[in-house]
Amino acid sequence: MAPEATLFAIDPYPVGMLGFSAQQVIAKTEVSRIRNGSVEWIRKTGAQAASDLSHRIGQSFDFVFIDGVHTYEGLQSDWLGWSVLVRALGVIALHDSRSTKDRPIDDAGSVRFTREIVLRDSRFEVVETVDSLTVVRRTT
Repeated sequence: MAPEATLFAIDPYPVGMLGFSAQQVIAKTEVSRIRNGSVEWIRKTGAQAASDLSHRIGQSFDFVFIDGVHTYEGLQSDWLGWSVLVRALGVIALHDSRSTKDRPIDDAGSVRFTREIVLRDSRFEVVETVDSLTVVRRTT
């Protein structure tokens, strides 16, 4: 990460049975190892964060990694929120957006949304697929 870059770590981090979010503790521990740039923690869903950041930052994101709710509606909300915020030649990586030999998930909502909407979105082109990950780049 570039020294002047900002990583937006977005997750609602729901509180577990012990009264805290173990996922948030793990994430903060891992991210604390980053030496370049800064980190802004946003405790919201991806769609909520995209809406908030669109007003504050606009279309200037170089890279977005979407690993949210794997339903059709969940990825739809994230895609609608984030796809407009990625600048030309910016990249979006979508987790669990395709099946693999070892993990056939063709019926998952995120896979169906990717196949039906993302791969047909004329603003983006596929640059790579790895395991269940689809990586697209904004062309316009």
